[in-house]
Amino acid sequence: MESEERINVNVKIKAIRLLSFKLVEPKKPYDTNKVNFQLVFNITDSPKDAGEFTIDLIVNIFSDQTQSVSLGTIRTNGEYRIGDFDQIKEKINPNFIMPIFLGTQISTTRGLLIAQTQGTFLDGIFIPIVNPNILYQQAFAQHGSGTQHGMPQHGMGNQVTI
Repeated sequence: MESEERINVNVKIKAIRLLSFKLVEPKKPYDTNKVNFQLVFNITDSPKDAGEFTIDLIVNIFSDQTQSVSLGTIRTNGEYRIGDFDQIKEKINPNFIMPIFLGTQISTTRGLLIAQTQGTFLDGIFIPIVNPNILYQQAFAQHGSGTQHGMPQHGMGNQVTI
């Protein structure tokens, strides 16, 4: 039985940005237990540096699963770096490492949403904990991917409703 080679990957968050936040006061009461979230994410590789990439995340918040009544939107952006990428790119599996960064972006956005909604009608409403591996695999299966520098490229519109 062959043992797998262990690879140390040096990763870094370069930047996290809150790009926009908007609340829409509902005209009618809504059931807070039925609030629905739609996540739309895009992962892009830096054309300048093979080890850098960006994740854009938009979270649309709706009063229920019909998504007919919008309660708000938050949009964030994260820049990430994989150190020594040129030396390890053939050894790392993007299907393993990219969901880690997607999960980081979702969790960070969850925290930003909590901070932004304190004292509002959305106070206490949280983006659910999700498995970023499943989200990433669903997006990859739906939209496919090209590659640049050995890492997957996704177009905008990888969306999941939770």
